[in-house]
Order: sequence, then structure tokens, then C-alpha cells
Amino acid sequence: MPVRNLAKSLNNRASVNQVPKKATPIITITTSPTAPHVFIESLHEQINKALTELQLQTAQSVMSEVLGTPIKPPANLTGFIHFNHPNAHQDNNSTIIHNVSAWAVFGMFFIIIPAAGTLLRERDCGVLDRIFIAPAHKAGFLLGKMLSYLVINLCQLLLMFVIAYFIFPLLHLPALELTSLALLLSLTSGLVISITAACTAILLGSWLRSYEQVSSIGSLFVIVAAAIGGIMVPTYLMPENLQLISHYSPLYWAQQLLWQSLNHNFPSLLLIGNSLLFAVVCFLVGSYKLSKISER
Repeated sequence: MPVRNLAKSLNNRASVNQVPKKATPIITITTSPTAPHVFIESLHEQINKALTELQLQTAQSVMSEVLGTPIKPPANLTGFIHFNHPNAHQDNNSTIIHNVSAWAVFGMFFIIIPAAGTLLRERDCGVLDRIFIAPAHKAGFLLGKMLSYLVINLCQLLLMFVIAYFIFPLLHLPALELTSLALLLSLTSGLVISITAACTAILLGSWLRSYEQVSSIGSLFVIVAAAIGGIMVPTYLMPENLQLISHYSPLYWAQQLLWQSLNHNFPSLLLIGNSLLFAVVCFLVGSYKLSKISER
């Protein structure tokens, strides 16, 4: 008898709250073009979980009311919800933007190894001593060396854009959506990133004593800063404590600058200020060390 009463009660509830078959529930999620694909999938999962729990609570309350005893819900129950994500075509572009910006920054900072190595060789061979004897400011010489590496880094950045825009479609990959505004903003960000990388090279080249130290410490600095700064693994996949630490990585500032530029957003002044402040400190400390070496 309780089973019949339960079936009758459920049928009555279903007849009252009957939903036409055509009225399939659709949840439309409108997201920003910069929203990561992993975040969208996580949102889908959380909504499905919430709806499943709601269905369980409703069924449990009906059965408990009819039987007069509390009923534990089943262990697993999947929700029947269809998701229509209108910005799904932008997920691929978001992934491409992250990869292009991350690995472009990674390559641009690796220039500190040859740049610091060249400065170290000139210092050991006495070239810097002869240059510093000339009636010219030492900072002007260092800025001239920086200029060449700025040009190299900007050419490297443009090459990355060319590959992402023209070569990726040939490999059946989504092409980078690059407009004139995004290109202009990216070159501006690339200039800031190049200045930061060149000043870091001056710091290493002035304080380290051998090319082996430059290659090992320079590589270690770039790899650790890249791992912490979200180059290899996106920051939103990191633990919260590591996400806080990543905000102090120069490669995080650089990657975020390029990310914002490729998404047609003006680069953050805070990120630009952090990068340039780090560059100025490296330049001043490196030039001070070189001046002390030349006075010996």
C-alpha cells in the first residue's frame, strides 16, 4: 500500500507540474571573450550539481511525506540540462591568445642570456674600460646596447604574431584574431617587456663573473619566473597562495600586458608601472656595478 500511495502521489505531482516535452530547459551563459575555457566548463559543472541537488531534495521530500520516514538520496544522479554557450567560438581564440602571449613573453625574456653574456665578455676583455674612458656618459652606452635588443625582441614578437595568424590555420588550428588596434597595443606592451628584459640582462651581466653563471642563473630566473607567473600553467589553475605569489613575477606582468593588448584592452597602468620600476632598479644597480668595475 505505501508503494501505491507513493506512486499515486508522484503521479499527482507530475500531472500538476507537468512540463511539455518541447520546453527543454536551456541555460544561456554570456561570458567575456577573455573568460578561460576551463572556467566555463567549471561553471557548467557547478550549475549541473546545484540543479541535481535541487531535484534530489524535491524527490526526497515527496517520498518522505508519503512514506512517513526519512529517505536518504541516491549516491549519483545526473542532471538533464542542455547548455547553449553563445561565446563558445571565442574560447579557442582565448586559448590562442594565452598561448601566444605566454610563449612570446617567455622567448623575449630568454634574450637576457645572450645579452648578459655579451656584456660580460666586453667587461672581461677590457672593451668597457676603453669605452668608459671616452668622454661619453656610461648610461648612454648601456642605452645604446639596450636599443639593439629592443629591436630584436619586437621582431621576435611580430614573428610570433605572423605564425599565429598565417601558419596556425594551415595546421588546422584557430588563427589569432589580430586587428590593427590589438597590434598597436601589443607593440606598445612589447616595448615595455623588452625594456624590462634588457635591464635584467644588464643587471646579470654586471654582477655575475662567468658566462656559465649567466647561462645557469639566467635560465633559472626565467624558468622559475615563468612557472610562477602563469606562463607554463595559467594562474587560475594554481592554488590561491601561489596565485598571490605570481603577482610579483616580472613575467606575470609582461604576460598580462600582452594578454590585455591582444584582447583589445588598453594595458594596465599598474602593470606598466611595475615593469618599468623593476627595469629602472635593474638598470641603476647594473650601471652602478659597471662604474665601480671601471674605476679599479
